Amino acid sequence: MNRLSHLLAAALLSLPFHAGAESLQLTLPPAWHGVVGVPMSLYYDNVVLTENPDAYEFVVDCALGKAGERAWTVTATEADIGQHLVEVTVKDKQGQVIETAQTTLHISPRPAGEGKEKRLLIVGDSLTNASVYANELSRLFAEPGNPKVTFLGTRRPASVKPGVAHEGYGGWKWVDFLTKFAPTVPQVAAGPVAKKTTSPFVFANAEGKGTFDLPRYIREHCDGQPPDAVTFLLGINDCFGANPEDPKAVDAKIDEVLNHADRLLAEFRQAMPKAELAVGLTPPPNAREAGFVASYKGKYHRWGWKRIQHRLVQRMIARLGGKEHLGIHLVATELNLDPVRGYPENNGVHPNASGYAQIGTSFYGWMKAWLNEPEKDYDLIIRNARIVDGTGDPARTGSIGVLNGRIVRLGEVTGTAKAEVDASGKVAAPGFVDVHTHSENIASLPAAENFLRMGVTSIVTGNCGFSRTDVAGFFRELEETGVSLHVATLIGHGAVREQGMGGRFIRAPNAAQLETMKGLVEQGMKDGAVGMSTGLIYVPGSFAKTDEIIALAQVVAAHDGVYASHMRYETNRIFTALHELTEIARKAGVRTELSHIKLSGPSAWGRAREVLEYLDKARAEGLQITHDQYAYTASSTGLRQTMPDSALEGTKEDFLARIEDPEKKAKIIASMKEILARSGRTDYSYAVVARFRADPSLNGLTIPQAAKRVRGADTLEDQIELLLDIERRGGGSGVFHGMNEEDLAVFLKHPQTMVASDGGPRRLGEDVPHPRSYGNNARVLARYVREQKVLSLEEAVRRMASLPAETFGLKGRGELKVGAWADVVIFDPERVQDVSSFEDPHHYSEGFSDVLVDGVPVIRDGKLTEARPGGPLRK
Repeated sequence: MNRLSHLLAAALLSLPFHAGAESLQLTLPPAWHGVVGVPMSLYYDNVVLTENPDAYEFVVDCALGKAGERAWTVTATEADIGQHLVEVTVKDKQGQVIETAQTTLHISPRPAGEGKEKRLLIVGDSLTNASVYANELSRLFAEPGNPKVTFLGTRRPASVKPGVAHEGYGGWKWVDFLTKFAPTVPQVAAGPVAKKTTSPFVFANAEGKGTFDLPRYIREHCDGQPPDAVTFLLGINDCFGANPEDPKAVDAKIDEVLNHADRLLAEFRQAMPKAELAVGLTPPPNAREAGFVASYKGKYHRWGWKRIQHRLVQRMIARLGGKEHLGIHLVATELNLDPVRGYPENNGVHPNASGYAQIGTSFYGWMKAWLNEPEKDYDLIIRNARIVDGTGDPARTGSIGVLNGRIVRLGEVTGTAKAEVDASGKVAAPGFVDVHTHSENIASLPAAENFLRMGVTSIVTGNCGFSRTDVAGFFRELEETGVSLHVATLIGHGAVREQGMGGRFIRAPNAAQLETMKGLVEQGMKDGAVGMSTGLIYVPGSFAKTDEIIALAQVVAAHDGVYASHMRYETNRIFTALHELTEIARKAGVRTELSHIKLSGPSAWGRAREVLEYLDKARAEGLQITHDQYAYTASSTGLRQTMPDSALEGTKEDFLARIEDPEKKAKIIASMKEILARSGRTDYSYAVVARFRADPSLNGLTIPQAAKRVRGADTLEDQIELLLDIERRGGGSGVFHGMNEEDLAVFLKHPQTMVASDGGPRRLGEDVPHPRSYGNNARVLARYVREQKVLSLEEAVRRMASLPAETFGLKGRGELKVGAWADVVIFDPERVQDVSSFEDPHHYSEGFSDVLVDGVPVIRDGKLTEARPGGPLRK
């Protein structure tokens, strides 16, 4: 999807779901396709959500075509071959513009694909089962100027023409093709005999259980040769059952539907890496309520069904649009279907022969556009690279062939490609996976350039207990916006606790509140979270007891998720925190990640080997524990962490009341001094203001320097008063120089330590943040690989790629191998460098010339592209 299409998708998805005449919605797909000499139409009723389209005027602006009362129609000529912008404007009867949207019409020549041989598999529900649009495709392809098309499939009902087959089953949904298994005849798991009881792609395994097995389907039902193209037309059955009066429930249902669609498409992509996958947008209903009355006797109504269908189309555009680089295409089957003459009077959702033929014409238009493209062996070839594959194995010289977003050839690559990258003298490695970020704001900085420019192509956000609790909503936001890299999320325990306990946290939850919290975690995992995080030094997580965390971690374990913990202590009390961490891992049976492993404060320094020995012993006892680390001796968090938890519990008003009370304030100050002394320090000179919105002039100053500027003195009492005042005025964040280099190197050498920034998307010039968001991965490669040789290059890449991807269940990422997603970073190991510093942080890393996300360049020859091929990574 281009930038315009992303803006359109974002705009339409921001509109109110329950739309009537006063809140009309106009929805167009990014593109649609026609063929010279074949009539195509855009029916106005199909692209708007309103109960009364006759109340509006539709104006279509295009160099082609002719506007009619109900539709805009075009029959293209040879002179029209190419792309044409189509703008649709909706006006009220007074001429006021209500909505405007654009799409691109692609006109293909009639002889596109002539003389070729192609294999086509059609998958769908009752619309496909009727066989009419499959027959229409057969008729169109039988005309002169077309390829020879072989129709694949096990369904050959009496209604199909000779040579036509498909996989169409009445009443089926996306999920049925993945899971349906109930053979009516023993030993028969697929094919015509199984009919509607078993998916044609599901077979009985040795235990007699159903297993999705596309390779077997290809062997047994496609003569061992995969199709060149697969079309899907599903969704009408998913529109039934949801309540159109409940927008949240409809969106939740559509999330479920599209998650199943993603799974099925991913299975097809894995089994058929060269096939083009085309998804038809769910067709609109009959424009007449009488059709629904005849079909459903009042159980379903046209307006309710239309609202769900329209929302589903919007969401399909947002989720599946712009995936051409993955070989996934949207077909605008909803535009070219006459909602009146294309339906019988007595059916709400099943067209008549004319309507089915229009669906076939839409698929034909897309296929001719595909056939008109020059054939290449690959989308991209990376040549002459020093390949570091992410496994830790020695580097080797070779090339990488990319097709449809995946690596399809590695080593010696011959053939042609749409584009090539010469990586002579450079390393090609898997895109780095940063499993500890704070990127909840990534939709506002979707390029995430600071991550890309240090080789990061996938991130995990929601760490330290902070996240959106509405995981599905967060992912929808990313789809609507379009982002450059892949985003997975944890669900934050602190956010769950806050929502579940209603604002008062200095206690354990009662039974009902704990069930609410478990429900939030359960839903987050179902919506695609990779696990749960805790921030046990932060309110409200700091008030949680271990048994509360175990109960929630058990929910995570049931989904094979990860429990990632910012432990309760990283100071000289770290072994108390480690005991809690391992107790949770053991009792919950959960895979566990120790976030940003460190020893903070002089009183804790020098015990890194003891910490690792403790963790190794736990692993030897069977616990699955890993850890991540950033490559700096300073941390960054809120300045409020200098204060006791009891001072921060509750609302801002509660805090203000405490510091206005002399006795309570004295206790807070005494606790702050005690915390400081326990760490082995005498003042706050180790802390630097990173961001203070109320007075940005303090950014970049140490606390003593800031106290001197604001209060005229830098005594410890003045420093504490400054910190309390910063919190009183809205709070701020800081950089804390609290670790030492020796411990950092010891932790980094351990084979279970992965590299993670603890950073987030950054805007150049804003505040004085920790440099890790700009330089973490580059710093490891420059300082700890090239200069100090703490790690080999191959081992460092493993810690940045396959280890984090495997730990967090990011399948197909983190390695360069055939079948893996083509997330690739190309860099010069002699030039790679972190330029960002604590004093001057706003500089991108250097040495990374090219970065690919799913095979699409997001950094090309050192320049940021406009591509946004990333998006949610659901578990």
